Amino acid sequence: MNEKMTSIRNFYYYFYLQWLEFINDIFSIIFSTHNMDSVEEICDHVALINKAKKVLDGEINEVRQTYASDIYEIQYDGYFNKLESTLSSDYKIMEVQENHNNTIIKVEVLNKNVLSNDIIKRFSQYGNINMFRKHLPKMEDIFIKVVGETNI
Repeated sequence: MNEKMTSIRNFYYYFYLQWLEFINDIFSIIFSTHNMDSVEEICDHVALINKAKKVLDGEINEVRQTYASDIYEIQYDGYFNKLESTLSSDYKIMEVQENHNNTIIKVEVLNKNVLSNDIIKRFSQYGNINMFRKHLPKMEDIFIKVVGETNI
């Protein structure tokens, strides 16, 4: 792709987003798209339609929370090997990135009785927690899941 054209497209896309933000205060806008990244970036509300039926409707953040699993991303100052041997079967490590004394872990909590505070307490024993957040699914993943369920 031509670099100059990419810059122009990016400029117009940014201009387009600014324009949408401005007119959103005045009008309601209805989009039809399969590009779920754009949905996350532009929209406040989503309605998914499959085979002429509305299969999902709601605020973007609420929908993402509803379809979230018990996966958390944790960044802490410390080494994973010290923590790993102490984790019980309540946790499933999905991904580990270590860079010197800084570790980022994606962990799934398998035990529904384990609360966010329990996770923070457990991990903070092995290093200072710099970031803790629940992993929210992308709208693309939700779209695939919901459409797959409604096609059965």
